[in-house]
Amino acid sequence: MNWAANAEQDEKMEFLKSLVSTCTFEEIKGVYQLAKRAKEKLKFGDRKRAKFGRKKNDPKSSSSSKCTASEKVVAVPQMVADPTDPPETSTPVTKEIPWWENFTEDQFVALDCEFVSVPIPEINKKGKRKYKIRAAKVGIVNYNGDVVYEKMTKMQRSEYHVTYQSTKLNGITQSLLEKGDVKFSQLQAEVEKIIEGKVVVTVAGTGDFNSLELSIGDYETFDLHTHFYKMPIDGNGVVVRQPIGLKKIYNHYFPNDTSFQKNIHSPVEDARATMKIFREVYTKIKVTNIASKTNFDPFPDDF
Repeated sequence: MNWAANAEQDEKMEFLKSLVSTCTFEEIKGVYQLAKRAKEKLKFGDRKRAKFGRKKNDPKSSSSSKCTASEKVVAVPQMVADPTDPPETSTPVTKEIPWWENFTEDQFVALDCEFVSVPIPEINKKGKRKYKIRAAKVGIVNYNGDVVYEKMTKMQRSEYHVTYQSTKLNGITQSLLEKGDVKFSQLQAEVEKIIEGKVVVTVAGTGDFNSLELSIGDYETFDLHTHFYKMPIDGNGVVVRQPIGLKKIYNHYFPNDTSFQKNIHSPVEDARATMKIFREVYTKIKVTNIASKTNFDPFPDDF
């Protein structure tokens, strides 16, 4: 804290940027609330000084500002630079490099998964079996949107749970799963090999990695929700972080493409849209804090 009180503004900002970049979404919400309260306190202080503070030219201000007859005005000699002194040099300003420019285009891929439910050996409070999501179909595209990987998991009837609602959303049926391309373990290994050493661009990517039973922290990733989010106030007066959905982002920036997610979801189509937003939108509109993946400027509530 002693360092923070005496440090230069640029040093403080760099420290805060580094600190916030390590925070979770929940922690960032807390930081946002603290910053909001601090801003209100500053506004209150300004209003208080305006109300009670004396004006500079107010004749009723303290007489200590006037010189008395007994006081002498002493001229302060101006400092003259010694011609032998070396010239002052300013500290060079380090230009921020956008974080994505630390990678080449061939290091970027976008990934999306469509899920099914698989039973786990646990019972919920109502006495019913618990389920978890598993990747049923995976799509991966490169920086230009070309398909790198597209396969369906092969499962036996007892291994998964498909509902009418899920089939309506992603088109995955029992027959498709039973005739799938590869078993889950092979699909997982193939995906892992492709994304190793890459920057994986996703939307709500935690769910995709969980469905693949891979730890997202083991890979270099970027989630569009890190940038595209709102901070509305809920019914309880609490500021909440609200990610903006892929379809809403895509339709906002590419309104002429009316075919996106018009029918069932396709992992390749979603991955291609994710990469297009990253390539043609994000890297153009990200103009602050460009060295970090974190965005401190939420989008307006009416986005």
